[in-house]
Amino acid sequence: MAEEQFVYTGGDNLEAMKEAHNYNAFLVSLISGLDLKPDVEILDIGSGIGLYAEMLRDKGYNVSCFEPDLIQVKVLQQKDFKVYASITEIDRQFDFMYAFNVLEHIENDTEELAVWATKLKENCKLLIYVPAFKALFSSMDRNVGHFRRYTRKELTRKVTDVGLKIVKPAQYADSIGFFVSLIYKYIGSNKGNLNTKTLIFFDRFLFPISRICDNFFRNFFGKNVFIIVRK
Repeated sequence: MAEEQFVYTGGDNLEAMKEAHNYNAFLVSLISGLDLKPDVEILDIGSGIGLYAEMLRDKGYNVSCFEPDLIQVKVLQQKDFKVYASITEIDRQFDFMYAFNVLEHIENDTEELAVWATKLKENCKLLIYVPAFKALFSSMDRNVGHFRRYTRKELTRKVTDVGLKIVKPAQYADSIGFFVSLIYKYIGSNKGNLNTKTLIFFDRFLFPISRICDNFFRNFFGKNVFIIVRK
C-alpha cells in the first residue's frame, strides 16, 4: 500500500462516517483514555479525510498524517496537516501511532506492520483497530478494498510476529454491530454503500447499547477488534 499510488474506492462511505458521532467519539476515546501527554507527536496511519486527526487536534494533540491516496492527501493538506504520502517519506519516529480500519486494506499486512514499527519510538504505543470475523465479509468490504477481517487470535499473532509487545490484549468491539453486519451481508446494498439514515439510527440508538453489551462479550465477538502494542 505504502509504496504505490493508492486510490481508496470508498470515498462516499468516508463522508457518511462523519455522521457516526458516537462511533467516532468511541474511537477517539481509545486514544484519549491512554492519558498521552499533550506534547506527544502522533501519527495517524491511513488518515483518509482526516476525521480522527481533526478530532484529536481539537483536543490539543500534535497529529501528522500518513495517507497514500493522493486525492485524500490534498484534502488533508487543505486542513493544514503535515502529510506523508509514502512510508518512505517518514524520516522520523513518533511517540504514538494509530490505525483505524486500515490494516485490512493491505495485502501483505504483516510486512507493513514491521515497517510501521520502525516509525515508532522505543517503548511507545501503537493502536490498531480493524474489522472482525471473516463471516461478516460483505459487499461493503469488497467495495472499499478489504483483503480480510480479523479475529483476536490472528491480530495478536501478527503483531507479535513482528516483535511488538502487547500492552492491551485484543478485544472485540460493537457486539450489536456484529449482528447488524451479518444482516447487511445478506440484504444490504450489492454495491457496498452505506445508507446514511440507517447509519445515523444505528449510531444514535444502537451503538450506545452495543458499548454496554461489549462489557460482557468483548472476548467473544464484535464487529471490530482492536489491540494496543508497544515497540
